[in-house]
This record gives sequence, structure tokens and C-alpha cells, in this order.
Amino acid sequence: MPSHSSNASNAMLPSKRLKVLLSAVLYNRKTLDMRKYDF
Repeated sequence: MPSHSSNASNAMLPSKRLKVLLSAVLYNRKTLDMRKYDF
């Protein structure tokens, strides 16, 4: 049972990292767009 619970927590980590990565990418894209429109 403990191994299964650890597996679930491990499976949750990647999605969390993915969300953080996605938000970072979106934020960078927004700043890039602002720079683009600045020129």
C-alpha cells in the first residue's frame, strides 16, 4: 500500500511541474509579445 501512495504522489509531481513550466512559458510569451509591440 505505501508504494502505491508514493506512486500517486510521484505522478502528481510532474503535472505540478508542467503547470509551473506552462505558466512560465505563457508569462515569457506575454513579455515577448509586449516587446514585439513595443518596437
